[in-house]
Amino acid sequence: MPISQPTQRADQRRNPDREAYWRTTISDRLQSGLSIRAFCEREGLSEPAYHYWL
Repeated sequence: MPISQPTQRADQRRNPDREAYWRTTISDRLQSGLSIRAFCEREGLSEPAYHYWL
């Protein structure tokens, strides 16, 4: 049985730049006092992506 290779999605989760971006973005949303929906609309972000990184 062949060994499976990691998926691209697994590799993306390990991207330190992407993790830093979402840590900052989540912090900014909390400080804004906006709902997740309102914040994502204002920033042009996908709500599902926000929840994934949350």
